[in-house]
Amino acid sequence: MKKKILVLSFFLLSNIIFCQETEGETKYKEETKSLIRYLLSEFLSKPNWIERTATLVNIEDCRNKYESPIFNKEELEYIKLSIDNPKITYWTQDFFPTSQVVESRKIQKRKDQGIETIAYFSSPIFLRNYEIALIRFSVVSGELSGVGYEGIFIKKGDIWEIDVCSWDN
Repeated sequence: MKKKILVLSFFLLSNIIFCQETEGETKYKEETKSLIRYLLSEFLSKPNWIERTATLVNIEDCRNKYESPIFNKEELEYIKLSIDNPKITYWTQDFFPTSQVVESRKIQKRKDQGIETIAYFSSPIFLRNYEIALIRFSVVSGELSGVGYEGIFIKKGDIWEIDVCSWDN
């Protein structure tokens, strides 16, 4: 009996230890929230809806910027690895307290109801101890109206600033 209790307690204890967020994951979430607040305040009006599925940074859109001297070889490899293995695949409500996170299949229903402001965000890629971020984001306001960016952002103090590579429609 003691052996069973010992094995069970070891199993439960290991699950508790391994299920906790690491310091790195907490920092990633904090910096992601900070970057999103900046993007919403500087580039996008507050959208009604956020697409739940995270989009992907597309290195092909900005190849000349990603291959510039701004990144070293190891950072370029990390960027490619992060594109293939994003840290966020689905957004949760805690990242967007003033908007509703919904699945794309529900977005069409919202459009049919006349609610058309929908934003899309990729999982950000942070470099150099969270001083540089790569992210893709866009907002669609109607059938023929939208704006989007994929860019490199530099953190100066507590403030993010766009550095290079933006696009819009």
